[in-house]
Amino acid sequence: MSDPIEGQQAPKKRIRSKKKRKQTEDSKEKKSAVDEKMAVEGDDHTVYAQGFPFVSTDENVRKFFEKFGTIKELNAPKFHDSNRLLGYAVVTFEKAESASKAIEQNGCSFEGRYLEIEKSKKITTFFEKQTLFSKKLPNSECKTIFVKNLPYDVTEQDLKSAFDKFGIITNARLAEWGHTKLKKGFGYVDFADSSSVTEAIKQQMTVRIGGRNVLVSFDEGRPKGSFKLHNGMLYEKNLKKGESQLKKKAKFGTNE
Repeated sequence: MSDPIEGQQAPKKRIRSKKKRKQTEDSKEKKSAVDEKMAVEGDDHTVYAQGFPFVSTDENVRKFFEKFGTIKELNAPKFHDSNRLLGYAVVTFEKAESASKAIEQNGCSFEGRYLEIEKSKKITTFFEKQTLFSKKLPNSECKTIFVKNLPYDVTEQDLKSAFDKFGIITNARLAEWGHTKLKKGFGYVDFADSSSVTEAIKQQMTVRIGGRNVLVSFDEGRPKGSFKLHNGMLYEKNLKKGESQLKKKAKFGTNE
């Protein structure tokens, strides 16, 4: 703050009236109550719709909803490998009545498919998800964590570097699509000691990889449904002594 100039009057201090302060406090309380109500009941401006053909486009989805009113935001997720629609969308309108009009079209036809359109449920924040995950602690023998929400360009070394503060890491692996070799966005980290698993889960809020927060839980001892090795086989964690991954083909219904 600069020194006052000689002969210049000091600026008058702004004094907020008690009435204005009370109005501001009342406004904040009212907004807090509204936010709390929306957190429980969901957003009246937002709808969730599913049933879109995978071969459709987000442009077509937008055109469909624009007839109900001005769209503030539209999110139609796509498959990472094929860039096709996942089949659902979340649409936020400028006005609540636009969302109501869209919901009235529940069961209508869209490019040969019937759509389910309903009011959007409460969206759980990432912090809430982390808090929920951190409460699911493993048994005393678990030495592996499951990590998701990873960037698609992440490396195994990135994974190790993010979690080595919790203990000695013996292995890290990332899930890939068998036909494209692109990353799926999740992976596993093996620790030398089970206490490291507990700490990694409890302190997952402190971990960021590629600028993203991650979700960490303990490995349940079986491969996720789509986790495969580079040769397309499902990964098997607990092998019998002297048994290789290749000898597990019969178990997963593949031929030698």
